[in-house]
Amino acid sequence: MWNVRGLLKPGKFNIVDREATRCGLSICGLTETHWRGNGHFSTDAHAVYFSSSDDSSHNGVAIIIPKHTNNSVMGYEAVSDRIISMKLKALHVNINLIQAYAPTSEALPLVLESFYQDLQATIANIPNRELLIIMGDFNSKIDANSAQYSKCVGNFGLGVRNERGERFMQFADENNMVVANSLFQHHPRRLFTWTSPGGSTKNQIDYILIRSRWRTSILNAHTLPGADCGSDHELKDEVEAQSRSILQKDKTN
Repeated sequence: MWNVRGLLKPGKFNIVDREATRCGLSICGLTETHWRGNGHFSTDAHAVYFSSSDDSSHNGVAIIIPKHTNNSVMGYEAVSDRIISMKLKALHVNINLIQAYAPTSEALPLVLESFYQDLQATIANIPNRELLIIMGDFNSKIDANSAQYSKCVGNFGLGVRNERGERFMQFADENNMVVANSLFQHHPRRLFTWTSPGGSTKNQIDYILIRSRWRTSILNAHTLPGADCGSDHELKDEVEAQSRSILQKDKTN
């Protein structure tokens, strides 16, 4: 998952495309694409599904998957310029992916609540038996070792929970989901997902949620600091055993 801070500059998406290949990502969600409209297209290596506004180049989200996985796509929904969902056919269980981009701290509370209402509506029709993964820049700090949210967050969250973090954890708790990148101990440089201009401040504000029943499927979660597309956000890499092994292979290859 990667906040790319805009893909309108000529050649920038090509860099993201190459980095996703170099890092061997099975799934990569993007936020702040700044593209317009909705749709999908293919590169030599990937299938790209995107959701944006028709009349504005703000926000924008996308999901990138390897081209050979494209036959597993059962459908996708361009919900808004902040949310896109996709369903993948797998050998044992369907996989539902959601890429989200939450409003920043400057946004009015009503805007934030509208985002969470849209996100809740998006997952409402996903059967509980199916695998659900939500990737997103939630502009939230969650902390760790929370007694109130012990079912949702592990021992390795960063920062001091803020108001947006409280709302994010409420959403996770209400939907029985766990924050994958709080479950594993790593050096802080593998946990920070955002760096301020000049590098003086580092935070963890990008997260991947997975339904709690699939918690043991997560093998690791960390950022990939070496990946670079000119963004102030690090590329987040999640290794999830089930999603790597149960996707149907493209039978045309």
